[in-house]
Amino acid sequence: MRRKEFLSELQRRRKERGLTQSELADGIATQSLVSLIEKGRIIPTEEMANAFAARLHCHVDELFPKLQIHHDDQGAERRAWKLFVRWELGIKDRALAKEVQSMEQSPAARVYSDYLFLRQENAVPHAKLYEVEDSMDASRLERQPQCLVSLDANIIVPASLRLWIVDAASRVYLYERLERKTAAACWRQQEVQYLTVLEGLHAQVELLGLLKETLINSLQGGETFVDGSGDGL
Repeated sequence: MRRKEFLSELQRRRKERGLTQSELADGIATQSLVSLIEKGRIIPTEEMANAFAARLHCHVDELFPKLQIHHDDQGAERRAWKLFVRWELGIKDRALAKEVQSMEQSPAARVYSDYLFLRQENAVPHAKLYEVEDSMDASRLERQPQCLVSLDANIIVPASLRLWIVDAASRVYLYERLERKTAAACWRQQEVQYLTVLEGLHAQVELLGLLKETLINSLQGGETFVDGSGDGL
């Protein structure tokens, strides 16, 4: 059973009871959090799941039959985040690693969460998480700063590009905090490259819009396009 399939059970039982999302959430969570759970975007904690079950007068296993399996998945994601800190950020010192891992609201944690979400939404190519982390070893980047990616505006997927910009900015922030100046400088340069490409894409969109508007106005006005020789096209 997929995540969205079993989490939709919460929505079904809520509607059977005639409760709004706000009424179900009262004292347990927020309305927006209930909405995300019903859409399958996040998994409730065991305490939250028990509270929802009590309010809907059903057993928690009826409401979330696969909850334990997905909590195991969350454990795997936490282990992947630790690997990200250890290998991507290159932090081997345990005390420092724990400090960074606890930064749940840091830019790095947010971009990591965004990456997982976009990957699930197929906005970026699918790949095994551990392979991605291994291929982006920061220590290798520090030794080879010339390995910055050369981007072609014609082949960039906007969703991926936005992710790369946030990712680069997040790494700059963390590397500066960790006083890894070489890595921070590399990723700052990479961020500038991404932003330049994004600006180019926006310029192309604006130009296309202007050309479209000019074409429409010309057609409505009965004008004829001519080439350089003066012949009508």
